[in-house]
Amino acid sequence: MLETSGIKTTFGKVSVDNIEPHAFKDQFDRAQVRQVVTKQYPSARPNSSLAGEFFSGDAFGLDTTEYNSNRVSWYTVPKGTTVDQFSKLLGKAHLQAYRSNDINDVLSDEQKWSLNNTDQTLENYQDRFRVKRADEKGNIVELEGPPQYVQYFLQTTFVEDIDKRVTTTTPATALSAMDAGAGVP
Repeated sequence: MLETSGIKTTFGKVSVDNIEPHAFKDQFDRAQVRQVVTKQYPSARPNSSLAGEFFSGDAFGLDTTEYNSNRVSWYTVPKGTTVDQFSKLLGKAHLQAYRSNDINDVLSDEQKWSLNNTDQTLENYQDRFRVKRADEKGNIVELEGPPQYVQYFLQTTFVEDIDKRVTTTTPATALSAMDAGAGVP
């Protein structure tokens, strides 16, 4: 479990959903792997985001809201590998997330190679890895703001996620008013 700024993140065990023939490499099979990640957000932040944390979030007794996400990825395995065989190898495996507003940050070297040497297109990768959400009717829709991309990679042990997303900042007009002393506490 990780705790950052009072947000607790718990990573479930990586499981193997299935193994099937690889779609592009006849001599291999492909395993679909899954990991559930649970995040607990506190109802308030007791201190400034710039201050050090001397107490865990639990010490304040705040209510929390919990969200689960499923990380799913595919991993090439030798032909004939069974779900049971591969599951036994996973041990402390982890699905590491690469997140960015730039599609090139989440593509592997092999995927970048395919853009120049096959009929694969950047637009195809953008559509495949763009983060989307379900609206209130259950329809899949784009996120507001700049596009966000994510791809998960199976690692043999825990590795921190890579997050290069740029977040929206305070508008320049608000900053200039604050710089002039207006509204400064």
